[in-house]
Amino acid sequence: MNSRPVFSQSSSEASTDPRPQGVRAAGKARSRKSLLEAAKRLFMEHGYEGATVRQIASAAGLSTGAVFASFADKSDLFNEVLLADLEEQVALMHQASAGAGRTADRLTRTLEAGYRRQLPQLELLRAAVAVSWSQGLSGDLGDRPVRAAVIAQLRQHLASGVASGELKPGADVDLIAETLWDCYLQSYRLALYESWRLEALVERLEGQIELLLAGQKA
Repeated sequence: MNSRPVFSQSSSEASTDPRPQGVRAAGKARSRKSLLEAAKRLFMEHGYEGATVRQIASAAGLSTGAVFASFADKSDLFNEVLLADLEEQVALMHQASAGAGRTADRLTRTLEAGYRRQLPQLELLRAAVAVSWSQGLSGDLGDRPVRAAVIAQLRQHLASGVASGELKPGADVDLIAETLWDCYLQSYRLALYESWRLEALVERLEGQIELLLAGQKA
C-alpha cells in the first residue's frame, strides 16, 4: 500500500554514531540539506512516482540508509521538500509588498511574488497535484500550510486599507482575503495546463483584485 504525504514534521531515527553529538548533528544537517536539494530536483524531473529513494540518495552522494536516517519514507521526504519550499515562498511574498502604497498594489505584489517563485518550478507543483489526486491527501493544494500564512498577509493588507480610510469600515476583510487566495490558486491551472506566462497571470490577478475591491472603497 502506498504511503501518503500528510505535510507534517518528519521523525528521525536515533543515531548510533560514536562521534560527539555536535559533530553528528552538523553532519546529519548537511546530509538532510543535500537530500532535500536532490529530492526536489528529481521530483521536478521525474514526478513523485518516478523519482526513487535510491536515485535521490545517489544524486545526493549518500546511501539509501542516510535517507531513512532522516525521513520515514519517500512520502515524508516529499512532504519536507514541499514544506521547505513553501516557507521560502511565504517569506518572499511577505517581502514583496514592502514600499507599495495602495492596497491593490500590496495585494498584487504579494501574490505576484508567489507566481514568480512557482512558475520556474511548475513540475514540482504538478507532482504535488498528481499526488493529491492519486493518493487522496487530506485536503488539496490550497489546504497546505502556505494557505494560512498567505491569507494572513492578505488580511493584513486589507485591514491596513481599512485603517487608512482607503477601504470602507465595513469591508469583509476575511472573505475578500479568502476569495483572493482562491483566485490566485485557480490561476495555476492556466499555467499548468494552458501555458500562461507570468505577465498574463499578473494581468488577470490585477483585474480580479480591482473587481473584489470595487465595492469596498471608502
